[in-house]
Amino acid sequence: MESALKEIEKTGATNMIVKQENFSTESGIEGLKAYGDFNIKYPNGKISGEKAAYEVLLFKQNGGLQLVSIVYKQQDFYATQVKDRVIRSVELEITQNQGTKPKEQE
Repeated sequence: MESALKEIEKTGATNMIVKQENFSTESGIEGLKAYGDFNIKYPNGKISGEKAAYEVLLFKQNGGLQLVSIVYKQQDFYATQVKDRVIRSVELEITQNQGTKPKEQE
């Protein structure tokens, strides 16, 4: 999760507020969610007064990671609606245990 948040900072996020909690998809797959807001620092050094918001979902499964990252304008009503729809629609396929042997053909 830390590396995902650092990537957001690399793109110009400053004064970043980070909150974390457990997350579960509608089908019950467990993960971690980080969310909050930040100001945008432009390449010329100026800092935007308008806040941006983000949500990052992280799922660990069979030694791999799945990451969903969404950044949007905090006060944008439609962006918030789109973010909510994306978060609600996140589903992962549960893979079978890698240690099981394939069934022999007859």
